[in-house]
Amino acid sequence: MNNQKIFTYILCFNPLDQSININSINRYLHDSVDIYGFWNHIPFVYFVKSPFFSPTLVEKLQSFFPSGGFIVAEVDQNNMTGMLPHGAWDWFYADHSEKRSTGWGGRTVLPVPPPPAPRIK
Repeated sequence: MNNQKIFTYILCFNPLDQSININSINRYLHDSVDIYGFWNHIPFVYFVKSPFFSPTLVEKLQSFFPSGGFIVAEVDQNNMTGMLPHGAWDWFYADHSEKRSTGWGGRTVLPVPPPPAPRIK
């Protein structure tokens, strides 16, 4: 087990921004050594575990949001509540002290909805 502090963040962004590639974000969160775990309980809202402070994580995520319009905020596990599936709460308190090399390692991604219909001029 690593003694490094792991932070839990919420990542939110504008799902109507057509410059955002959801599949690329999902691939980064799944494959990157920067992210120890993530879960996507609510469409376009991601909870992520990372050893980085939020400014560093924002710097790493900037290229996925060409128009800006996203936020990364630390989640206080001692001061949160809501209505999520039981597995979600288990994930928040699970040990994600290192990147899992096989499988999803506690990460779940909801299906990505189809892109919006083209705008009619």
